[in-house]
Amino acid sequence: EILQEKIDALRQSIEFLRSSIRLIDMALSSIRQDKFYNVIEMKYFEGMSMEDIAEHCYVSVSTVYRQRERLVDALAGVIFVGDVFNTVLGEREM
Repeated sequence: EILQEKIDALRQSIEFLRSSIRLIDMALSSIRQDKFYNVIEMKYFEGMSMEDIAEHCYVSVSTVYRQRERLVDALAGVIFVGDVFNTVLGEREM
């Protein structure tokens, strides 16, 4: 029985991870056509510094920071929209 509980918990964790990956993929797809999408790739997937990204994109470092913030905000809007709805609906039920 303990083994079955651990297996069930592991299955739930795997499903949660799969769901999270699908959500992140969907969020990334929503910004993929953006002119500065490569900033996200270079920063978070390739681990480049903001200075290196600016040099690679032929823009200022402040532009890289600004565009990264804008794109991260757009991603957060997609990723956390469910949390927002749950919060709003939860507050209305009280």
